[in-house]
Amino acid sequence: MFKKISIVMIILLSTVGCSAQANDTTKTVEIEQVDVEKEEMDYARSAYITGLAINLSSLENLQMCAKTSEVWLAAINLGRDFDNELAKLYKEAEDKGVIKDLTDDKKLIDIQMNELNNPPEKYQKLYDKLLELYGEYTLAHEFAVSPSGSLAIYNESINENYSEITRLNNEFKALVPQEIIKEIEIKK
Repeated sequence: MFKKISIVMIILLSTVGCSAQANDTTKTVEIEQVDVEKEEMDYARSAYITGLAINLSSLENLQMCAKTSEVWLAAINLGRDFDNELAKLYKEAEDKGVIKDLTDDKKLIDIQMNELNNPPEKYQKLYDKLLELYGEYTLAHEFAVSPSGSLAIYNESINENYSEITRLNNEFKALVPQEIIKEIEIKK
């Protein structure tokens, strides 16, 4: 949208005439600079919102992991077939739409990450950290919808994943301009 406005402004400024050409060139450069800065802030804002979505969805995925672990452990302690107990849990989660919601959230975040994959140079580090966070989020999603391995390894993996998500989220947030964080927090 701002590129279109910039183009319209440049066209309008170029029709003013040769006598004001130097002044018009200055205005065009100023407009282009404002547009670049606005695009950069829009990018940082979108990245931050995506980071918030990843954080929230990670927590939802990890809640499913915690429930999986709980059912798995109970089945073992009660001498039941844990595969059957987990199948019941996942059937119930599917019937309630939990798995669909987790998967739909993942698809939306995938789309947003794809839209963010060409960051302005100014925000390359922000994107790189968001990409790391996204990788850990993807693992959390896989743990939530497709548990595998032994209970001990599953629990260890979930704990490591949660720690990494927390660490990366803090590092990511430290790279976001404070005015964007304040702006988003006010809108909450």
